[in-house]
Amino acid sequence: LAASISPDGYRAVTIAVDGLMRIWALPDRLVRRVSDEACGDLLSVAADKTRFCLTGSRVDPLRAPRSVQVYETSSARPVAPPIRTAGPIVAAAFSPRDAGELITASCISTSPLSGCLEFWRYAEGVRARDPVTFRRRPLDLLCVRTNDTTYVVCADGEIAEHVFPPR
Repeated sequence: LAASISPDGYRAVTIAVDGLMRIWALPDRLVRRVSDEACGDLLSVAADKTRFCLTGSRVDPLRAPRSVQVYETSSARPVAPPIRTAGPIVAAAFSPRDAGELITASCISTSPLSGCLEFWRYAEGVRARDPVTFRRRPLDLLCVRTNDTTYVVCADGEIAEHVFPPR
């Protein structure tokens, strides 16, 4: 149902139809860890070298959870308490600029359906900067490290773009 590969290509996290989360070592495709219980409808997975996060559902974004949990890849244990967001989360990704930052995309309004990017220091559970709103329903996130850009794939087929300000 969901999969993500770490930027270095050595880890993958998957959630299969049985609802179990698996952490894989690549390229030998060995399962390093399997969750003890089903993950339910947690369909969005983002992986980064030593951690990954589980978020909400793309199937019904208005019923998706309003929290995201970051885990250690080696142990599958939470790094910090869940982060609570403004609206139902449909996607999350680690920041291309800051290893301690997580970006979430959520739906914040149903009429018209609009979205919000929130930027979190996940270890502390606090916002790293002000949220960014846009007038489209988000479906997924893609962060590009080379140009500090986050692209939001939207339900209407468009792509919203957020470029990080210079440091």
